[in-house]
Amino acid sequence: MTSVDPYPAPGGGGSISDAEVGPAPPPSVEPLSAPAGYDGGDDPSVSLQIEITDPHRAGEGLSKHVEYVVTYWTSGLPKFASASGRVARRYSEFEWLWRALSASADGVLVPALPGKTLSAPLSDDPGSVAIERRRRDLGVFVARIARHPLMRASDDVRTFLEEKDRGAWKERVPWHERGVTSDAIRATQEFFGGAANARASSSSSASSFIDVPNAPNVTNDGIVEDARFVEIGEYVGELKQRVDALLEATTAVTKHHAGAAAAATAFAAACADLDDAELRACANFRAMDGASATVPIRWSAASALFAARAAPSDALADAVADAFREPLRAASALCASATHARDRRRQLVDAYNKLCAEISAIDAKIVALGVPELGSPKRMERDALELRASDARIARTHLGGRYSRAVLVSDRELCWFHGALAASMGDALKAYVASHGAAAGRAARALADAREGLRDATAAPPDAFLPPR
Repeated sequence: MTSVDPYPAPGGGGSISDAEVGPAPPPSVEPLSAPAGYDGGDDPSVSLQIEITDPHRAGEGLSKHVEYVVTYWTSGLPKFASASGRVARRYSEFEWLWRALSASADGVLVPALPGKTLSAPLSDDPGSVAIERRRRDLGVFVARIARHPLMRASDDVRTFLEEKDRGAWKERVPWHERGVTSDAIRATQEFFGGAANARASSSSSASSFIDVPNAPNVTNDGIVEDARFVEIGEYVGELKQRVDALLEATTAVTKHHAGAAAAATAFAAACADLDDAELRACANFRAMDGASATVPIRWSAASALFAARAAPSDALADAVADAFREPLRAASALCASATHARDRRRQLVDAYNKLCAEISAIDAKIVALGVPELGSPKRMERDALELRASDARIARTHLGGRYSRAVLVSDRELCWFHGALAASMGDALKAYVASHGAAAGRAARALADAREGLRDATAAPPDAFLPPR
């Protein structure tokens, strides 16, 4: 049986993984900030650069999908087998990375992924606008991970960048996200085993981040969240709603300017059509009453006026989209990362408190059983309960450690989040005001020129349109 290279190079000629990487190019994503306070976070000798390029089709039939070439360069990260490499990844594998980091990096603001659904026309075409936008957004996603001191050092990131065995990904990515029908039966049979392996992997990965003593509010009776964090969580949730509302309003403003431009263009076309009719009418009037040959009112001048009005509206719509809507999308993604980290921390608290309640209930049953005789059914029941309680206490200790790590990093992450969000929103507002002013200036100049021509044309109307003497 002939083996098929799982990473064929786009256009043929060898495989992606075997292609020479070469030196790192200038980053395609603008320099990004990262949370301060982590060990080695400011060490210039430690770096990771990831570039997403060359979207291309892979697979055939029902398994056809779009893949992206992922290239990395690293220094000072000993977990990596080589200083650079190249692999092909599809969207579901980026999604796996997001889920793996979300499960292991407690308290860390894991960057949000771009949307899974592509609604633009020809969205499955590697050369389409939708795929290019997704490629760019995936580039920002991995750039934020590469810049973060904790995430770039995780085993999950190394696996994502170095794993070349396509079969290994089948153990990580559900069949319905791969689109391979032939794997459906096997995936269904191994569902429960795969889920258990995933949980074990998450636990192992989580322990590789930071080992810290328990937070003061972690007790055997449960966790009561700090009121300050609850307040911050509510604030972040409300902030995301406001940013999303602003993003929606900005989209409406863009549509308004585009609609105004379309209306002005339609008026210009109508005036241009009337120009020919007026020329014929003026000629007829002069022939009938012997009026002097004066310059008629030129509908073309009115057409130029509306055309001049349309161009700035189009330019303003583009300016609003480029200068404000795109930064707002980035701000919304930041808020989504913060709310997801908050929700993950809440899940840890709920799971810990549930275990505390379960342990208390088991201990009460053990006390009620007393000290039964050896070998009796009640003694066997007591032994089973004690084993359950022991397992629950181990799980509680593990969850307490994860929550304490989340508490340790939350302050750093939220401080960085607020600063990054303020900088992004501030830059967007400055760019929006500047582009709006520039577009308004262009509109004023264009309309002034058009009005001057129209005023000159109407200064001496044809005799046919003057009152009879």
